[in-house]
Amino acid sequence: MFFSDPDTSFRILAVLDMEWQKNDTQVQPRPFHALSLRLEGNAFFSDAHHSVQSKNGDLLYMPAGSPYYLRSEREHIIVIHFEMSDDTARSFELFSPKNTVVFEDLFRSINETWINKNPGFYYKSMSILYKIFEQMTRQFSPIYAESSYQKIKSAVNYLHLHFTDADLSITKLCEIASLSDTQFRKLFFEVYRTTPLNYINTLRIDYAAELLTGSFFSVEEISAKSGFSDSKHFSTVFKKYKQCSPSTYKKTSYPLKP
Repeated sequence: MFFSDPDTSFRILAVLDMEWQKNDTQVQPRPFHALSLRLEGNAFFSDAHHSVQSKNGDLLYMPAGSPYYLRSEREHIIVIHFEMSDDTARSFELFSPKNTVVFEDLFRSINETWINKNPGFYYKSMSILYKIFEQMTRQFSPIYAESSYQKIKSAVNYLHLHFTDADLSITKLCEIASLSDTQFRKLFFEVYRTTPLNYINTLRIDYAAELLTGSFFSVEEISAKSGFSDSKHFSTVFKKYKQCSPSTYKKTSYPLKP
């Protein structure tokens, strides 16, 4: 993958939410790289090396300095334009995620962060970009077991939609996947390389951190909105993941405008 070298550095230039009705054009070389998530519409791309068909939910990497042909009908994408320290010549890369919900959340989040431009927005945007790379590595790495994912897919989709529900449980996820507790935990670890509880807590704490930074809710309110039924337990878990209390995190973060 284009970002697989850990020594490569990145600099975001722009994040755009783009829509158009039709495209049939030869695109000239651009001085920046691009990574897009297709929210709507199909598109055909070709360059000097190969051709790809991009559909809803696909991620597409377009390298800098490479002309290509594009043909599409109605399209809606969120695209990140960026620079890379590695100037190795590349061709475009198409990725079809096994779980599109994660990427849609991340791309919408980076787009909102970039548009609002609150204090520290650039660093938050870079953080989200690296989260996108992390999820791409997980989903497109050989260790991401296709058969294992398919067996827990329905439960994982439910998890991403309901992780802020206080009554979400591993038992509920096992029932959705029609698997025993032992089977579900084993398959989940094969796919995500972590336990279901740790994965849920990570989603909840990251969401809570965003609320602490970008809202005027109290810690108790944020605890409930993040899926914790007990604020003391929330504080304990938050400190474990963020190395500080929710109150300290809230005080030291820049609040967003209401």
